[in-house]
Amino acid sequence: DKNRHLIEIFKLANEDESIFNFLSFGPYKNIEDFSNWIDSQEHQGNRITFAVFSKRLNKYVGNISITFIEENYRNAEIGCVWYEKSAQRTEVNRESVFLLLKYLFDEMNYIRVQWRCDIENIPSKNAAEKMGFSYEGTFRNYAIFKGKVRHTSFFSIISSEWVEVKNKIIMTELSSTQNIWFRYTLFFLSLVITLLAHPLHADMPDAQKSLTRTYQISAGY
Repeated sequence: DKNRHLIEIFKLANEDESIFNFLSFGPYKNIEDFSNWIDSQEHQGNRITFAVFSKRLNKYVGNISITFIEENYRNAEIGCVWYEKSAQRTEVNRESVFLLLKYLFDEMNYIRVQWRCDIENIPSKNAAEKMGFSYEGTFRNYAIFKGKVRHTSFFSIISSEWVEVKNKIIMTELSSTQNIWFRYTLFFLSLVITLLAHPLHADMPDAQKSLTRTYQISAGY
Protein backbone atom coordinates (compact mmCIF):
# COMPACT_ATOMS: atom_id res chain seq x y z
CA ASP A 1 0.00 0.00 0.00
CA LYS A 2 1.91 3.04 -1.23
CA ASN A 3 -0.21 5.43 0.85
CA ARG A 4 1.44 4.05 3.96
CA HIS A 5 4.67 5.92 3.20
CA LEU A 6 3.64 8.40 0.54
CA ILE A 7 3.16 11.51 2.68
CA GLU A 8 6.35 11.07 4.71
CA ILE A 9 8.52 10.41 1.66
CA PHE A 10 6.95 13.29 -0.27
CA LYS A 11 7.79 15.69 2.56
CA LEU A 12 11.43 14.65 2.30
CA ALA A 13 11.41 15.06 -1.48
CA ASN A 14 9.81 18.49 -1.15
CA GLU A 15 12.25 19.81 1.46
CA ASP A 16 15.39 19.85 -0.69
CA GLU A 17 15.09 20.04 -4.46
CA SER A 18 18.85 19.65 -4.87
CA ILE A 19 18.40 15.94 -4.13
CA PHE A 20 17.17 15.54 -7.71
CA ASN A 21 19.86 17.53 -9.51
CA PHE A 22 21.30 14.43 -11.18
CA LEU A 23 18.10 12.37 -11.46
CA SER A 24 15.72 12.14 -14.40
CA PHE A 25 12.72 12.61 -12.10
CA GLY A 26 11.71 15.15 -9.46
CA PRO A 27 11.37 17.54 -7.81
CA TYR A 28 7.62 17.17 -7.40
CA LYS A 29 5.11 20.00 -7.51
CA ASN A 30 2.63 18.26 -5.20
CA ILE A 31 1.85 14.90 -3.66
CA GLU A 32 -0.30 13.90 -6.65
CA ASP A 33 2.72 14.43 -8.91
CA PHE A 34 4.82 12.25 -6.62
CA SER A 35 2.12 9.58 -6.42
CA ASN A 36 1.92 9.45 -10.22
CA TRP A 37 5.67 8.87 -10.41
CA ILE A 38 5.41 5.94 -7.99
CA ASP A 39 2.59 4.49 -10.09
CA SER A 40 4.67 4.84 -13.24
CA GLN A 41 7.50 2.87 -11.64
CA GLU A 42 5.19 0.05 -10.63
CA HIS A 43 3.61 -0.17 -14.07
CA GLN A 44 6.89 -0.51 -15.97
CA GLY A 45 7.21 -4.09 -14.79
CA ASN A 46 11.01 -4.28 -14.70
CA ARG A 47 11.63 -2.36 -11.49
CA ILE A 48 10.52 -2.02 -7.92
CA THR A 49 10.82 1.03 -5.66
CA PHE A 50 11.43 0.82 -1.91
CA ALA A 51 10.97 3.24 0.96
CA VAL A 52 14.01 3.32 3.25
CA PHE A 53 13.53 3.78 6.98
CA SER A 54 16.53 4.53 9.21
CA LYS A 55 16.21 3.03 12.65
CA ARG A 56 19.10 5.16 13.90
CA LEU A 57 17.32 8.34 12.80
CA ASN A 58 13.89 6.80 13.51
CA LYS A 59 12.30 8.07 10.32
CA TYR A 60 11.96 7.50 6.59
CA VAL A 61 14.94 8.95 4.78
CA GLY A 62 14.45 8.31 1.05
CA ASN A 63 14.13 5.54 -1.48
CA ILE A 64 16.13 3.01 -3.47
CA SER A 65 15.15 0.82 -6.41
CA ILE A 66 16.04 -2.30 -8.30
CA THR A 67 15.68 -1.22 -11.92
CA PHE A 68 16.18 -2.61 -15.43
CA ILE A 69 15.56 -6.16 -14.23
CA GLU A 70 16.46 -8.60 -17.01
CA GLU A 71 15.56 -12.05 -15.75
CA ASN A 72 16.67 -13.86 -18.89
CA TYR A 73 20.16 -12.39 -18.65
CA ARG A 74 20.19 -12.28 -14.83
CA ASN A 75 21.13 -8.61 -14.86
CA ALA A 76 19.75 -5.69 -12.87
CA GLU A 77 20.60 -2.19 -11.76
CA ILE A 78 20.45 -0.49 -8.38
CA GLY A 79 19.28 3.03 -9.02
CA CYS A 80 16.79 5.84 -8.39
CA VAL A 81 18.60 6.32 -5.09
CA TRP A 82 18.04 9.44 -3.04
CA TYR A 83 18.16 10.32 0.65
CA GLU A 84 17.57 13.39 2.74
CA LYS A 85 20.64 15.27 3.97
CA SER A 86 20.88 13.58 7.38
CA ALA A 87 21.12 10.14 5.76
CA GLN A 88 23.54 11.01 2.97
CA ARG A 89 27.09 9.61 3.23
CA THR A 90 26.10 7.43 6.19
CA GLU A 91 25.61 3.72 6.78
CA VAL A 92 22.07 3.93 5.37
CA ASN A 93 23.10 3.65 1.72
CA ARG A 94 25.86 1.10 2.35
CA GLU A 95 23.60 -1.29 4.19
CA SER A 96 20.62 -0.75 1.87
CA VAL A 97 22.73 -1.45 -1.21
CA PHE A 98 24.36 -4.41 0.54
CA LEU A 99 21.05 -6.16 1.17
CA LEU A 100 19.91 -5.64 -2.41
CA LEU A 101 23.22 -6.94 -3.73
CA LYS A 102 23.03 -9.96 -1.45
CA TYR A 103 19.54 -10.71 -2.65
CA LEU A 104 20.39 -10.38 -6.33
CA PHE A 105 23.60 -12.43 -6.19
CA ASP A 106 22.95 -14.94 -3.41
CA GLU A 107 19.22 -15.52 -3.74
CA MET A 108 18.51 -14.83 -7.42
CA ASN A 109 21.90 -15.93 -8.78
CA TYR A 110 22.24 -12.85 -10.96
CA ILE A 111 25.53 -12.49 -12.81
CA ARG A 112 25.76 -8.69 -13.06
CA VAL A 113 24.47 -5.71 -11.10
CA GLN A 114 25.17 -2.25 -12.44
CA TRP A 115 25.24 1.28 -11.07
CA ARG A 116 25.25 4.36 -13.30
CA CYS A 117 25.33 8.07 -12.71
CA ASP A 118 25.97 11.43 -14.31
CA ILE A 119 29.68 11.94 -14.93
CA GLU A 120 29.48 15.08 -12.76
CA ASN A 121 27.81 13.29 -9.84
CA ILE A 122 30.96 12.77 -7.78
CA PRO A 123 29.17 11.58 -4.56
CA SER A 124 27.40 8.83 -6.52
CA LYS A 125 30.61 7.75 -8.23
CA ASN A 126 32.40 7.63 -4.87
CA ALA A 127 29.55 5.61 -3.34
CA ALA A 128 29.73 3.06 -6.15
CA GLU A 129 33.46 2.57 -5.77
CA LYS A 130 33.25 2.30 -1.97
CA MET A 131 30.64 -0.44 -2.38
CA GLY A 132 32.98 -2.40 -4.64
CA PHE A 133 31.54 -1.53 -8.04
CA SER A 134 34.15 -1.40 -10.82
CA TYR A 135 34.21 1.50 -13.24
CA GLU A 136 33.47 0.30 -16.78
CA GLY A 137 33.49 3.50 -18.78
CA THR A 138 31.46 6.55 -19.73
CA PHE A 139 28.82 6.75 -22.46
CA ARG A 140 28.98 10.23 -23.96
CA ASN A 141 25.71 12.02 -24.76
CA TYR A 142 23.89 9.06 -23.23
CA ALA A 143 20.69 10.91 -22.38
CA ILE A 144 19.01 14.28 -22.02
CA PHE A 145 17.61 14.97 -18.56
CA LYS A 146 15.85 18.22 -17.76
CA GLY A 147 17.20 19.88 -20.87
CA LYS A 148 20.82 18.89 -20.23
CA VAL A 149 22.88 16.47 -22.33
CA ARG A 150 24.21 13.86 -19.96
CA HIS A 151 27.39 11.78 -20.07
CA THR A 152 26.78 8.66 -17.99
CA SER A 153 29.40 6.65 -16.07
CA PHE A 154 28.78 2.92 -15.67
CA PHE A 155 29.93 0.70 -12.82
CA SER A 156 29.23 -2.96 -12.11
CA ILE A 157 29.80 -5.94 -9.86
CA ILE A 158 29.79 -9.36 -11.53
CA SER A 159 29.12 -12.70 -9.89
CA SER A 160 32.77 -13.81 -9.85
CA GLU A 161 33.65 -10.72 -7.80
CA TRP A 162 30.74 -10.84 -5.40
CA VAL A 163 32.22 -13.00 -2.60
CA GLU A 164 35.27 -10.75 -2.30
CA VAL A 165 33.14 -7.60 -2.46
CA LYS A 166 30.72 -8.98 0.12
CA ASN A 167 33.49 -9.89 2.56
CA LYS A 168 35.05 -6.43 2.27
CA ILE A 169 31.71 -4.78 2.99
CA ILE A 170 31.15 -6.98 6.02
CA MET A 171 34.60 -6.32 7.43
CA THR A 172 34.19 -2.57 6.88
CA GLU A 173 30.88 -2.59 8.73
CA LEU A 174 32.18 -4.74 11.58
CA SER A 175 35.18 -2.46 12.11
CA SER A 176 33.00 0.64 12.40
CA THR A 177 31.90 1.65 15.89
CA GLN A 178 28.90 3.38 14.31
CA ASN A 179 27.77 0.06 12.86
CA ILE A 180 28.35 -2.23 15.83
CA TRP A 181 24.88 -3.73 15.44
CA PHE A 182 25.64 -4.80 11.89
CA ARG A 183 27.09 -8.06 13.19
CA TYR A 184 23.66 -8.99 14.56
CA THR A 185 21.95 -7.99 11.34
CA LEU A 186 24.11 -10.49 9.45
CA PHE A 187 22.52 -13.43 11.25
CA PHE A 188 19.12 -12.44 9.92
CA LEU A 189 19.91 -11.44 6.35
CA SER A 190 18.42 -14.59 4.87
CA LEU A 191 15.14 -13.80 6.61
CA VAL A 192 15.12 -10.13 5.77
CA ILE A 193 15.73 -10.79 2.10
CA THR A 194 12.51 -12.79 1.81
CA LEU A 195 10.71 -9.47 1.35
CA LEU A 196 12.20 -9.40 -2.13
CA ALA A 197 10.90 -12.79 -3.25
CA HIS A 198 9.56 -12.65 -6.77
CA PRO A 199 7.52 -10.91 -8.05
CA LEU A 200 9.14 -8.32 -5.76
CA HIS A 201 5.85 -6.97 -4.48
CA ALA A 202 5.49 -8.62 -1.05
CA ASP A 203 5.48 -6.49 2.10
CA MET A 204 7.95 -7.32 4.84
CA PRO A 205 6.22 -8.85 7.89
CA ASP A 206 6.50 -6.83 11.09
CA ALA A 207 8.56 -9.57 12.74
CA GLN A 208 11.18 -9.31 10.01
CA LYS A 209 11.23 -5.52 10.15
CA SER A 210 12.50 -5.68 13.72
CA LEU A 211 15.57 -7.67 12.67
CA THR A 212 17.36 -4.92 10.77
CA ARG A 213 19.06 -2.12 12.63
CA THR A 214 19.41 0.36 9.82
CA TYR A 215 16.17 0.45 7.94
CA GLN A 216 12.91 -1.12 7.03
CA ILE A 217 12.40 -1.55 3.30
CA SER A 218 8.82 -1.98 2.13
CA ALA A 219 8.03 -2.99 -1.41
CA GLY A 220 6.25 -0.29 -3.35
CA TYR A 221 4.99 2.54 -1.18
